[in-house]
Amino acid sequence: MAYTSKFAKYYDKLGWNDFSRDLYGVLKKYFPRRKFKYLDIACGTGVLAAKISQLKRASVDAFDISPAMIKTAKTKSEKVNFFIDDMVKFKKRQEYDVISCFYDAINHIKGLDHWQKVFENIHFSLKPKGIFIFDFNTLKAKNKWEKDWENKHNDYLVIWKNIGRKYEDKAIIKISVFLNGRKLFEEKFVNYFYPSNEIMFRLKS
Repeated sequence: MAYTSKFAKYYDKLGWNDFSRDLYGVLKKYFPRRKFKYLDIACGTGVLAAKISQLKRASVDAFDISPAMIKTAKTKSEKVNFFIDDMVKFKKRQEYDVISCFYDAINHIKGLDHWQKVFENIHFSLKPKGIFIFDFNTLKAKNKWEKDWENKHNDYLVIWKNIGRKYEDKAIIKISVFLNGRKLFEEKFVNYFYPSNEIMFRLKS
């Protein structure tokens, strides 16, 4: 799925980029000490890619399926090669030392056959000793998506509602964002969940 321009505009303002900043501290131990090539898949507003690009030994590419996200990301760094692409369909451009895919982005992909296609694309894009680092939610983790919640960040209020509780393997989330009581926008997205053993089987296939 591709997030809208309004979602991209307010993404960082709502504090959702904090995860990217925290993540860098964990990731850097996996970076080669020599020059290396890095690919960030589903890069969002580009915070993580821009941070990694500050390393002189890093050459960074990053893509997202959302044109609005990439437009915002390009304002973060001129060193990163940001482009629009689909993780299910992307073709090998070059070989990378490290490839990442965070923010549960792969959970937006419907069907384990498509997950496997993502894994294959990444495998073909890695150097022989390259590494792939990613996160995802399993079927067991679906419970945390069942709860509705509200969160305040500065003058913004975010209301998160699961409007798809009847489904066993997916969550349909509606996010409503307000500023000083005025509704700014609403966004819907779907996350799909699968058992961890099935995901691991696809990853190893």
